[in-house]
Amino acid sequence: MGRARLLVLALGIPGLLLYGTLATAQWRGNAALAEFNRLQKEHPSDSMETEDPKIAARKRAALALAARFIPDQSEPAYQAALQSLVLAESESLHSSGPPQLLGDGLDEKITVLLRDSIRSINRAIALNPGVAEYHFVKAMALQDLPAGRPVPAAFTAQDAVTSLLTTADRLNPYAPSLHYRLGAFQMALGKVEEAKRAFAVALTDSNRYARPVFGVLWASVRDVEELSNLVGDQPIARALLGEFLWTHGEEREAEKQFRLSASHHPIDYRTGEILVQQGIRTGKYGEARRILAEMERGPEPLTPYKRARIAYFRGNSFILENRIQDAINAYESGLDLDQGIFYIHEALADAYFRAELYDRAIARYRFILDRIEATLPPKQAASLRIGLARAYERKNRFLEAFVQYSRAVQLDPGNEVARKRALEIGREHL
Repeated sequence: MGRARLLVLALGIPGLLLYGTLATAQWRGNAALAEFNRLQKEHPSDSMETEDPKIAARKRAALALAARFIPDQSEPAYQAALQSLVLAESESLHSSGPPQLLGDGLDEKITVLLRDSIRSINRAIALNPGVAEYHFVKAMALQDLPAGRPVPAAFTAQDAVTSLLTTADRLNPYAPSLHYRLGAFQMALGKVEEAKRAFAVALTDSNRYARPVFGVLWASVRDVEELSNLVGDQPIARALLGEFLWTHGEEREAEKQFRLSASHHPIDYRTGEILVQQGIRTGKYGEARRILAEMERGPEPLTPYKRARIAYFRGNSFILENRIQDAINAYESGLDLDQGIFYIHEALADAYFRAELYDRAIARYRFILDRIEATLPPKQAASLRIGLARAYERKNRFLEAFVQYSRAVQLDPGNEVARKRALEIGREHL
């Protein structure tokens, strides 16, 4: 007997109809959520700008439909809570009356939006209480709600907010993105120690969150000393603070932070990279190489990629000292470790050119262009084409140089160096 027939016998016609209805509802719910996500991508919510009422209505309708057809999923309720919160913030910022802070004498419309946000996020938490983000969003909405907000009698509003933030931290203690927002929120509440702990987690993703974290702290302190006291004594935090201060013109204080960071041994890889780049930036090439050597000897196991990066920085220090062959050796050793790091190929091509090894430079530039030109920004691709053209010129291969300069102009029409040289070669050699 076929499987389909067995299924009919087991479920009966009513069961199959119910199964089909549930499957259709699931499909319609997912389609509505997908429509919301499309609208959100095309028209991202931003409290700093007033959203088109028609777009806002379409988003709300899509979320309502999703909540209706997939009531067991928490995502529609979470997104609805975010929408209401953003609308409340936007309404407060763009009110026709005098400027208001959320929570200070809010009008009824804003209060209703905040209550809607709390109602939606409560549903999301009930469906999936283990998501840290939900508790954080509820804390924001609850903090903004004026007197009379629905909190248990045993708690003050501040107690409820603190409890929610603590829960969010406990549920996801290692997420940099969440902890950056937690830290900013804690700073706004005046909870400095809690903010420091949250920011310490955010700084573990230093590439994305160092500048935002220090930007929040910078706006909250009187001077550099107070900022330094907020950071803590972790070497990576000191190094990141030094980098931030350097970009803001506080060079003396930045160097102090770099020295404090470098005084911890052994130097871990992430801290070491920041210190090495600072050493190269300030002409302390020997010190940069000393740190690189310490990173290599340290107890932290290094991947081939990290070892290749160390070789790349060593090569950069040699280039700046005009020790071209030492730089070539460093770059080649880096590529022996990881052939996929294309900026090392580019650095090696430039070094070959400076060493007058023009055939090697040509081969290296072509290697990069053949593999990744299509993925590069036009200006960067044009720069590689110019490097290749110059190497062709040194070999007196003027037609090929002209082609490369012309291609560079096509990629970057504003590049006057390539345009001028193409015209000169065309006039003098072709």
